Amino acid sequence: MKRKWRIVLIAVFIALAVGISYYSFFYQEHFMRSAEGVFLSNEYEEKYKQVIREITVNKTKYDTLLVKHEINLDGGSLTFELFDPNNRLVQSGEVTKDQIYAEKLEVTPIKGKWRVQYHTNKDTNGKYIISLESAE
Repeated sequence: MKRKWRIVLIAVFIALAVGISYYSFFYQEHFMRSAEGVFLSNEYEEKYKQVIREITVNKTKYDTLLVKHEINLDGGSLTFELFDPNNRLVQSGEVTKDQIYAEKLEVTPIKGKWRVQYHTNKDTNGKYIISLESAE
């Protein structure tokens, strides 16, 4: 009798663990990914003047995708473009030296690779961070 209860208890525990794991990985409502980096003027090469970063959105079971984008330059300037997975331009702009660019944008969540392109020059020096997060 003890053996049967032990087997039943183990089976129930395994079923619960599998159910929780399935829910956590496939039906999780929260999404958050980010990319960050630096621009160094002393390491500038003409062939790398365009920096492309991609963030893959793989969950869309939420109403709004919040894009937070911050660029802080100590020197030079740059232009940037943010594209959704359908290759539509979502946001673009220009940032100059000693200017902190900080924007929040709410967009419709779309699965796929979101892409941001930074067009730099030999004087561009600073850092950036872009994050995509589900919003309620």
